Amino acid sequence: ATPSAQPTAWYRIVSSDYFKTMRIRILRGRGLTDQDSTSAPGAVAINESLARKYWPNEDPLGRRISLDETTFTIVGIVADIRHRGPDRPPDEEMYLHYRQYPERGTAVVVRSASADAASLAPAVREARQRVRELRLQFHGAAHHGHGLGEVGGRGATEQSRAESLERPVVV
Repeated sequence: ATPSAQPTAWYRIVSSDYFKTMRIRILRGRGLTDQDSTSAPGAVAINESLARKYWPNEDPLGRRISLDETTFTIVGIVADIRHRGPDRPPDEEMYLHYRQYPERGTAVVVRSASADAASLAPAVREARQRVRELRLQFHGAAHHGHGLGEVGGRGATEQSRAESLERPVVV
């Protein structure tokens, strides 16, 4: 099938703390963990909308999704959130651990009970440094190219740099 005829979904490259930080509920299965490393089988979490669209009367846990010639097993289903704004319906989304699918673009998400942004500066600087170190680690890592190409566009609000792209996936 041509890329435009294949199923598509937005994808997000995340860490094991992403769902907790963003307060995204894990509905079935599990979230992504630090054990989802380069030496482990590919794992992906999908949202409710993706599960409903491609597996309307089935349980997608354990099913496989291919992205850029890499196969991932669905290990969890998470609640929908509206990344592109409250007035837009939720998109079909999948979440991949950054250790299994390293990308160059990175966003850092910070949640704090403090209203004082200045108090967050040390933690944000530390997170940025960790991201830089990870980029250096992955610089020479084997990584499948984006053979099918990008078929969509930005996947988050204009205020944030989107790490999400709508991409062909084989389900």
